[in-house]
Amino acid sequence: MKLDGTTVTNCTNYANIKGITMVGGICAWVKDITIQNCKNYGDIFIESVNITYGGAGGILGYSNGYGKIESCYNEGEISGNYICGGIIGTRRRYRYI
Repeated sequence: MKLDGTTVTNCTNYANIKGITMVGGICAWVKDITIQNCKNYGDIFIESVNITYGGAGGILGYSNGYGKIESCYNEGEISGNYICGGIIGTRRRYRYI
């Protein structure tokens, strides 16, 4: 799921998730959103070793905007063959002039 310019609040994930790119317990791919009061208990695994986008995170797999993550936590195991992070896998910010 790709989200753009919204707020995700009070979500909880208990599922184990396995994917190839941009794998997250709450969101996979976002731009300019706020994620608040979310929790991940599931294990997150990223399979690919040759990708150019994003990694795996307990809350968020990939972000390329100016959003925020507030009061969220992860208790699941984050693992795999590419970038892994407890809260966010990959964050990129681009500002075009």
